[in-house]
Amino acid sequence: IAIAEQIWRGPYSRAERLRAALVIADYHASNGRFLVAKLWARRAYGLGASPQERQAIAALYKRIDAASPLSVSARLSFAPSSNVNNGGETKVIVIGGFPFVFGDSSLRLSGIEATGGATLSYKIRQTARSLTEAYGDVSFRKVWLDAGSADLAPEVANSDFDQFGLSAGLRHSWQAAPALGPTSAILSFGMGYVAGAQVTDWRAIELRQVVFQSDRRSLGLTLAARADDRLDNAINSAT
Repeated sequence: IAIAEQIWRGPYSRAERLRAALVIADYHASNGRFLVAKLWARRAYGLGASPQERQAIAALYKRIDAASPLSVSARLSFAPSSNVNNGGETKVIVIGGFPFVFGDSSLRLSGIEATGGATLSYKIRQTARSLTEAYGDVSFRKVWLDAGSADLAPEVANSDFDQFGLSAGLRHSWQAAPALGPTSAILSFGMGYVAGAQVTDWRAIELRQVVFQSDRRSLGLTLAARADDRLDNAINSAT
């Protein structure tokens, strides 16, 4: 492994550094360090010189990922938005001949919107026909108003648009019928926040059955029940 690391860091050819990265990835995977192994597989993928090489390395990455009990993914995006608050073009709405006038904050406000989150799953038990795993997910939305919108609605703060969600649960999948796809039972719970205040607390149970599945398409049935505690009702009553 030390020689492979030297080759990776040294002034060697692409092919030699590629082989070194694959050796290091295999070494870490064999010792149960799957996250590090996937990192080295990604480095090897970046050195692939042909679609065939990259396809083979991608297949290796999938095998390492399947062997790992822990899976982590993250997402993050920034984008300008011309209507971060779902506002209207006018402050006046006429209903039944009566005009209703709203404040400037009801108009379209623009700025930068960031969204992101992370998902983590851990395989508790896995056999040839079943998989039991725990998972968690966090997501957020953050807005920064531009100078024009901040001047238009000075009473509005960037934090008023903050959104945060948290969920966790258990998922058990198994092959109930050979002619069908996998069956899954999911128990989950979560909570949501807006502008720093909790607005919902929920629990859900789902039963899913994949009826048809191919490389490009799948067809399934879902039976679900969910209970929501809407905490924003108390907030609205107090304001």
